Formats: sequence, structure tokens, C-alpha cells
Amino acid sequence: MNAYNASMNKSNAIAIFGGVKKLSDALGIKRQAIYQWKDELTQRQADEIVGAAFRLKYQTMADVESLIRESQ
Repeated sequence: MNAYNASMNKSNAIAIFGGVKKLSDALGIKRQAIYQWKDELTQRQADEIVGAAFRLKYQTMADVESLIRESQ
């Protein structure tokens, strides 16, 4: 089993969803919480973002990984 370790920063996360409002809605948090994030996200934050992207927008894990690579 391969562990997925996403190195992601805040701007990547915002780009995946197309804006802070869309990201906050996907995660069920307030926009202000995202503005308080450090630039380099924790593994937990990255996991939540990848999970939300998979659940809401993308068909396969490969789609999510491709989007993360493109946004870096």
C-alpha cells in the first residue's frame, strides 16, 4: 500500500477549487480560517483538501494528483 503524501501550499489549495469561498464551502469552514493558514499546509489540511476534491470535483485520484502537479 502506498501512502499518499501531498506537499501542498495554500495557493495550490485555493487554485484547486477556484477561490477561497469555494474551498471554504467544500471543507465546511469559514473563509477567515483559510486566511489564517500558513503558506505550507499540514498533512492533515492537504488530506482534507484532496478528500474534498475527490468527493466533489474529480473522478479519480489520478485527476486530483494531476491537478496538484499543475498548480505547483
